[in-house]
Amino acid sequence: NLFVGVGEMTRKDPRSDAEQYLESHNIRGLFKHLSTKLLFAKPEDPKAFLVEELKKVHECQQAQTPVPSMFEEKDLIAMFGMFDITGCGKISHTQVDSPWTIEPLGFSEILAG
Repeated sequence: NLFVGVGEMTRKDPRSDAEQYLESHNIRGLFKHLSTKLLFAKPEDPKAFLVEELKKVHECQQAQTPVPSMFEEKDLIAMFGMFDITGCGKISHTQVDSPWTIEPLGFSEILAG
């Protein structure tokens, strides 16, 4: 059909729809989580590893529980100690906001809530 109907001319921008879909389903967050876990573990079979991680994420969503962090408490304590260079039990806002400290470890999402 060579003629375009009025309804077809008023469609939404496909990029906007795609962006809204990614945002509403937290797809970027999911990919970030999966890629971080994958690069940290470096499994022999990355596809099987990703399938298992997706199952874990799905189970957490079904149970309405948070997805477990890739770090155990002892790891977080050790990393905090590396950032707390004065040993005062605190990290400055500058350290938290620095792209060289907290962000590469994925803590910005934890700190944001």
